[in-house]
Amino acid sequence: MRTRGFAWTEQAIDDIWRRRAMGVIYGEAGLGKTFAVRNVLAQNDEIAHYWFDFPDRTTPKWLTVDLLHLLTGIEHEGEHRKLRRELVRILAEQPRFIVLDEAQRLNRTCVEHLRHLHDHEQSEFALLLVGGNGCWKTLSRHPMLSSRIWRRVEFEPMSTATVLKVIPRYHPLYENAPEELILFVDDYLTHGNFRRWAGFTASAVDLCRGQTEPRLTEELARAVFAKHRGGVNAV
Repeated sequence: MRTRGFAWTEQAIDDIWRRRAMGVIYGEAGLGKTFAVRNVLAQNDEIAHYWFDFPDRTTPKWLTVDLLHLLTGIEHEGEHRKLRRELVRILAEQPRFIVLDEAQRLNRTCVEHLRHLHDHEQSEFALLLVGGNGCWKTLSRHPMLSSRIWRRVEFEPMSTATVLKVIPRYHPLYENAPEELILFVDDYLTHGNFRRWAGFTASAVDLCRGQTEPRLTEELARAVFAKHRGGVNAV
């Protein structure tokens, strides 16, 4: 589904790749950030990309070790200074696109380490930070990094207009559903969140198993609400 967030992600990835720059994509959980980034990169064979889930409470040394393993497939040991030089050498070998997920976990020392790696004159890589709740608040505390962000995309819940445009094309269940019924589901449960819409759809399809042409009805919607919200009075 080409939401506004997906389209901006596509453009941001192209921009930071061409300039070997830094970018950030952030927003609440379930809005499609990770799906959009993975989908765009999977469709572009020219971008050698590497996906790294940033661990909680890590140190610059272990960040270096993890990145070396990600890029080479080999475990590295030794002094951090030597490991850092090896990482810079590898990053200079060929253009790379590194995605660092869970960027809201970044701490000050790792922020400085990433900035140093990206600023190094021999480095040849684009860096995309992807994060959930609090990501931009965390990054904006570090002007030395945030000032280097070339593209910034914030994912937001789908607006009413977007829901009415996207959801009828999301699954056959919604093709001929009245707009007021789609908005009823969005107001009560999904709130413009794609992950919640996916969960609602999966549950609705399960309840419609055996029907030749399942369709969204208020009765079906309330039955799904009861499953997801635990409210038997919704049925």
